[in-house]
Amino acid sequence: IWLDNESGQAIFEYLKACLISAASHALPVAVLHVSTGFHPPAISEIGIKRIQSLVDTAEKQGIVLALENLRRLDYLDYVFENVQSPALGFCYDSGHDLLYAAEPYLLLDKYGDRLKALHLHDNKGAMDEHLMPGEGKLDWSIIKSKLKEHWRGAYMLECQNYGRDIKRTSAKDYLQKAFSKALELLS
Repeated sequence: IWLDNESGQAIFEYLKACLISAASHALPVAVLHVSTGFHPPAISEIGIKRIQSLVDTAEKQGIVLALENLRRLDYLDYVFENVQSPALGFCYDSGHDLLYAAEPYLLLDKYGDRLKALHLHDNKGAMDEHLMPGEGKLDWSIIKSKLKEHWRGAYMLECQNYGRDIKRTSAKDYLQKAFSKALELLS
């Protein structure tokens, strides 16, 4: 989206179509990654104009565009500083917070007033494993406390039943475990 070329324009048009599709299916929030990898294309004027246009589209469609915290928090900060709209929100990803923030657990305070979506999962601090809460290194007592302060919506786990070092279980057992973990977060 940051590139001033056909590829950047194609991404922008695709994302705009996704927002319109989300609204047509009555989805209240769409989540956007504003950067990829550790070395994304540089922040640019065309990129911020495109993001402003996406936010305007979301607002016209009656939905929220929530930016997710990833590797490069400077991109997230830049967009929040330069685009103002009630249709621009924040998607807190707990696993990414542990992996990529210089000081984990501060994003919920920094952007808690913009919080519109959650991606809750754990990891062991080295890779994005998408483990169940409590199976990694995150301090869930801190996260629970901050969520109680800033969040009134549904809790969404972004866990997976596959991958390295994960013993695969039946779908039924996995979903029961996920439900139990979600209830723990609410307690």
